[in-house]
Amino acid sequence: MMSKKTILIGGAGHAKVLIDILRLQEQELIGILDPELERGTSVLDVPVLGDDGALDNFSSDEVQLVNGMGVLPGRIRRWDLAQTLRIRGFEFLSVIHPAAIICSDVVLESGVQVMAGVVIQSGTTVGRDSVLNTGVLIDHDCELHAQCWLSPGATLCGSVTVGVGAYLGAGCTILQNVEITDLTLVPAGATVG
Repeated sequence: MMSKKTILIGGAGHAKVLIDILRLQEQELIGILDPELERGTSVLDVPVLGDDGALDNFSSDEVQLVNGMGVLPGRIRRWDLAQTLRIRGFEFLSVIHPAAIICSDVVLESGVQVMAGVVIQSGTTVGRDSVLNTGVLIDHDCELHAQCWLSPGATLCGSVTVGVGAYLGAGCTILQNVEITDLTLVPAGATVG
């Protein structure tokens, strides 16, 4: 079976980090969709194909997607777009940097993104479309639900639960056995215990 080519949704800062990882994974990245960028230009030598409408030129049988849109608290376009494109039949590739350390029994659902320097310990589940940015540390038996955004340097001690759509700011620490509820914002540098 022929492997699918990859299209990146978004072309800003988060997407640039993903481009490097996709190249390390030897994915065939054929282009970027971003309404803010001019068609025919490029980002790190990856051509801009146009806005989301350019996806109409491709079949879900021939391409897979990577969600390169960043997230700020309260802005859910990233999650809405992923849901819409899944309904259309497109699959989202999980992107995992080779410099991440992930225990063998960790479960990563579809569309998860794991950046360089991330450590995920035994017994952990990471829900669909969640993003673990650079240097995130997750200790044993944690459960992250769908669409979690962990900013660089966030730390989860053992047996932490993170609800759907939670946003954990840079450098925050969640102490053991804590539950972060759906859509919660944990500020950068905070300690929750």
